[in-house]
Amino acid sequence: MPFIDTNELPVSERRPGWKGRGFDSANMSFVHFTFEEGSSIHEHWHSNEEVWNLIEGRLEVTIGATVQFVGPGAVAVVPSDTPHSVRALSNGKAIVVDHPLRHFDTDVERAIIALDFELPFPLPDHPSGGPLAIPFALRNWAAMPALVKTFEVEALIIPSAEPAVSAKLPIGELPTLLTVQPNSLQPVSVALPSFTAADRQKINSGGAVLCLRGSIVYDDPKGKRDRTEFCRVYSPERFNRVGGFLTPRGLV
Repeated sequence: MPFIDTNELPVSERRPGWKGRGFDSANMSFVHFTFEEGSSIHEHWHSNEEVWNLIEGRLEVTIGATVQFVGPGAVAVVPSDTPHSVRALSNGKAIVVDHPLRHFDTDVERAIIALDFELPFPLPDHPSGGPLAIPFALRNWAAMPALVKTFEVEALIIPSAEPAVSAKLPIGELPTLLTVQPNSLQPVSVALPSFTAADRQKINSGGAVLCLRGSIVYDDPKGKRDRTEFCRVYSPERFNRVGGFLTPRGLV
């Protein structure tokens, strides 16, 4: 049909705080979203190219490992098969366009693992020089279990942040290391081999970066395999200056 009144379309809430009215043209899918401050869309990717058009409000948009804070009139272009996520900094509206047609039902009929660094992590005031355990979590956003096949993560102190190395998905049968249940968090941690007072001073002053990077490969019970790659850096300013991890800016 050549004309569509989106006000007459049914509303669906695909993620908490994200209400959308969607429709398709011959080759593209469209969703008119209203979103609530504090809500988010987890890190994910798909074969479709996707374009975000922000109409009202402010968003934090992460594409790959690049973060931008955007306002009305901004456009964010997500290339095919590129990890991306969105966090609402206010109430607002956005129009999202996918090419070719996006079959949203298939997005929720599979496991979706994201890395959750949403807890404060203050650096020890008087580090002993021994290992430092850094907690985070694996979050399964979907309605079916995620069977983790490989999980590689390292913590290191380096001059500047580096992105996780991209690689092809492994093929064939792999043993299951752990299972992340639907709509749940699986606590995990990584150890920094050595952490000293000098390391703490360099990180807090910006002379070095505490970086977590790695990847996770997982299957769902239907046999679909996905991979999540990640890089996070420590910021003393995170969580009202308590400290925590965030996606580094400027990495591609």
